[in-house]
Amino acid sequence: LKQSTRSSTRVIFDSRHLVHLWQMTYKELLEEVKQRRLAQLFEYEICTPKIAKDFLDKLSKLEGEDASSDEAKEVLKFKDQLKTASEGEGGDWTEPVDGGCMEIFEQLQSWEESVKEGTLEAREIEGMVEYVEKKWVPDPKMSKIAAAVLEKAKPMVQAAKKAERDKEQSRVVSEMKFTTGLAEGVIATYGMLGFTVPHFIISGTVPPMEQLESKLTYFKEGLAIDPESELGKQLSAGIEKVEGLIPQMQLICKENPRQDMKESADYKQTIALKATLMAGSACAIKGNLEELGKMIEKAEAALKEDGEATLFEGEAKQKILTKAQYDKGLEVLKAKLKELTEKKDAEAADAKTEKTEKTEKSKETKDEAA
Repeated sequence: LKQSTRSSTRVIFDSRHLVHLWQMTYKELLEEVKQRRLAQLFEYEICTPKIAKDFLDKLSKLEGEDASSDEAKEVLKFKDQLKTASEGEGGDWTEPVDGGCMEIFEQLQSWEESVKEGTLEAREIEGMVEYVEKKWVPDPKMSKIAAAVLEKAKPMVQAAKKAERDKEQSRVVSEMKFTTGLAEGVIATYGMLGFTVPHFIISGTVPPMEQLESKLTYFKEGLAIDPESELGKQLSAGIEKVEGLIPQMQLICKENPRQDMKESADYKQTIALKATLMAGSACAIKGNLEELGKMIEKAEAALKEDGEATLFEGEAKQKILTKAQYDKGLEVLKAKLKELTEKKDAEAADAKTEKTEKTEKSKETKDEAA
């Protein structure tokens, strides 16, 4: 009963209207049929007496309602099957079904998306597979749904495992590329200057060769995860490359051993000069013309400011860097600077020529059109 405060007008709903307002419609019942996967319950022959009676009870409350709609026809097509199922035998098999076991398909759908994104661990699906195989497969009444679940779940387990393998191998490939780049840097620097400092490039408390050999073992373990995958093939090729670098690395590390830093602390100018030359070689290798020029200027300024005696005199300093090594290194860097400069100028000239030719061709085209 609702009464307006401004008038005596009353709006009255009798009990029949109230009942009608709260009564389920065929459309709503159809939504429940879909939500509870009634069609699949019959497909897998696991519509329990309890579920069937529940639907029949709801159908009985709709008697007398208009059953001509598509929704009503869709619901009523299950009526005979529901009657048969309501008279069936109960038993232990009904417990998981009445408890909502059909929700497992929603879980599988969610997992399927996660597998595609590579965010699901295989063990999560494996746990469900083990449960179904242990609890459902032995029960004849649950055999059909068990088969349907396993048909969807087992390929997902394999897909999740592959995603895990790919993820791990991807990490190994990234590490391999980084490590290979460092080793190539050591070799390239040595090839350019005639000297290098391996532990400056492959840094850490562990000697460079030990690091490289340890990484090689790690790469082989990564390869063993899945040798036939695309990432596995990359690892196989990378391992072969690293193994090819090892003999050169061994010789370079032997010729350029790590020095006692306490002893070297007294010769920081010599160490800094050597580091400058090495930085210059890195710039040359990368083709960084501007930074290469700066390193050359820095190396020349160091000799001028510190002097030969400070930088090169004495056996300890000779172990770090000799004047001959300095001269040769500087000469090589200057030659590389000249080469890169000429290359840059040539490219600029080619670009200018190409631009001029395009402009002239465009002009000719316009003249012809005119």
